[in-house]
Amino acid sequence: EELRRFHNSRSALEVGTAEAYILRKLVQDGVLKSATGYDISSRRLRRAQQRVEREGLAGKINLCLGDGRTLPFRDGAFDVTLLPQILEHVPTRRGVLDLLVESRRVSQQGLLVSLPLRDSHHPLIRWAKYLDPDHLRGLVLYRNGWMYDSDKVEGLFREVGFRYERSTQNNEFYKLQ
Repeated sequence: EELRRFHNSRSALEVGTAEAYILRKLVQDGVLKSATGYDISSRRLRRAQQRVEREGLAGKINLCLGDGRTLPFRDGAFDVTLLPQILEHVPTRRGVLDLLVESRRVSQQGLLVSLPLRDSHHPLIRWAKYLDPDHLRGLVLYRNGWMYDSDKVEGLFREVGFRYERSTQNNEFYKLQ
């Protein structure tokens, strides 16, 4: 739904794709013509590759291993870059800034970012940070609880120089340009 805010988007990069759930759905539904999933976990990418092949999407979805510090794609290689609840898993504020800038570099139209914000309209999204072990690690080990505060996140977007719109329908989504 939120991807429709980007006009004529036919290709996307998803950073933190895990098992490519989102990309597989978007390609199957014809929302995207092609997609690339990028993740730090080789185990999850292997599972994603199995699902992509099983569903006949191998020619439409590519999967790449990496940590997001330097994306191995040319400038503007994708219409849109998706960052679905991934920023809160980056250990440092500097790492988040670098990931945002690098993700924007490879995108023609901008970024679609989702975060489990404290002020989300969806209770499950709002509480995900306390239920999911990966979110707890972010809160405790990385001390990045600031990522769940919309005012601080929006300040971060301004610091990087992005124009942003917050979704009125899904309060935890941002369109960045």
